[in-house]
Amino acid sequence: MFDFTIGDERYKREWCEGKVELFDHFRPVTMRGLADAMRLKAVGRAKHLVKTNPPLCNVAYKLRALIGPVMKLVRR
Repeated sequence: MFDFTIGDERYKREWCEGKVELFDHFRPVTMRGLADAMRLKAVGRAKHLVKTNPPLCNVAYKLRALIGPVMKLVRR
């Protein structure tokens, strides 16, 4: 058994006989948890929108390439 991690690349279909769907589940039990769950859900939806829309995906990759080096400096 191999775990090819997240993604739907073609080579994975060549190596695998089955597919396991992955899901996110949030069950907040506090108000702070509710706020965090709402934020995580919104980020997840935004990522999905970008990854399933090729023009948005291209813009996101370019933006990330520009911002990445700056973010590394900020984190230090």
